Amino acid sequence: MNINLIPLEGTEKQITWAESIRANFFNQMSNAPEKNKQITAEIFNCKPEAKWWIEEIHNKAEIDIRHVMRKCMDFATLDELQAYLISKM
Repeated sequence: MNINLIPLEGTEKQITWAESIRANFFNQMSNAPEKNKQITAEIFNCKPEAKWWIEEIHNKAEIDIRHVMRKCMDFATLDELQAYLISKM
């Protein structure tokens, strides 16, 4: 399965920085099933603004992928995210 992340919008510097942030999360998922990676990509694609990735995600201590996914989808709680993920499986 091919992981398709949409191109980010912003300055060249912002895009480079934000792409490295997104890549870091996918590197952490190296052993995850491909379906999980694809769902994550779909969620990440909800936020195409490089500035968002830098301001909302970068420099957050110990942020985990569930919180990133929740923020991307604008879910209020992790329970909402979990229900969404279950529906996608």
